[in-house]
Amino acid sequence: QSLNAFKRAIARFRQSAQLYLARSDYEMTWHLYRAALSDALAAEQFDPLLPGVHENEAGALLHLGQTRLATRQLAIASAMKPDGRLDEYFGYFEMQRENWIAALKFLNEAVKIDPDVVQFYELRGETRARLGDTRGAVADASSIIHLNPTDSSAYYNRANGLFVLGQFRAALLAIKSAIQLNPSA
Repeated sequence: QSLNAFKRAIARFRQSAQLYLARSDYEMTWHLYRAALSDALAAEQFDPLLPGVHENEAGALLHLGQTRLATRQLAIASAMKPDGRLDEYFGYFEMQRENWIAALKFLNEAVKIDPDVVQFYELRGETRARLGDTRGAVADASSIIHLNPTDSSAYYNRANGLFVLGQFRAALLAIKSAIQLNPSA
């Protein structure tokens, strides 16, 4: 029903970029990526500076396997609104595909744009661990601890990394901190 309502509204206001974008958002929610891309492209025709247009194009392209085109749209969207969330989205998507190197590239950019977001470090730390960059994963856990000293999982991740690196005393201190913060973990 909602999709039909969008169709009727667009029929009345053919040149409304916002209506096309709204329908594209709806289609992305329902995993209708080809339709979402089509509507995002239509919205871009009417208003290329409309916030969300390039993000929807990039998201749909990524889900359709068009990584190179998605990256181009991401670059346009990031230039228009550099907040790090887009890079996080694409980093997480690449993690789901187990494309760790591409994920790390996006997550590095997210951290560079907004270094105060704990979730960026969490995702990047996991990615670094998967790539065998234990020192990098420990550094990200330490950054999380700096930003949020009560995050017990950051201490736990730091302890695991330090143990792998052979720094057993430091690992023991980190695991003690994790247990003090969350005894049930």
